[in-house]
Amino acid sequence: MNNAKEDQIKNLTTEEILSSAFIVLGILSIYGDELQKKYIQTKNKAYEEQANSIFDLILLITLILYLIFLYRNYKRYQKSPQNTKSLFGVRVLGSLLLLAGILCTIYFQQNIKTPTAAPEL
Repeated sequence: MNNAKEDQIKNLTTEEILSSAFIVLGILSIYGDELQKKYIQTKNKAYEEQANSIFDLILLITLILYLIFLYRNYKRYQKSPQNTKSLFGVRVLGSLLLLAGILCTIYFQQNIKTPTAAPEL
């Protein structure tokens, strides 16, 4: 197999791993929401604390994933031909905006400790 094909297969494998991570994050978010419901029903602080810990973990993992997206898109931007640089630049900008969004969400989550649901990603 030549290098281009190997790179494509490697990229697709990475995409599968990243997609799997987002599926796991979705399941964790559902579990955190269920803990929030238990807290609302029982007023047991342990449920709320556990939910907040899960939401913090979700945000941390999401931050890491978005950093990976930014890194990958920047590398592709650097390697892109001159006639497609602006298109790849849009991808880098999108990655930066996702990163900014998750940082704002982390700030919010850290400063409000009684969420009514999982943080919006």
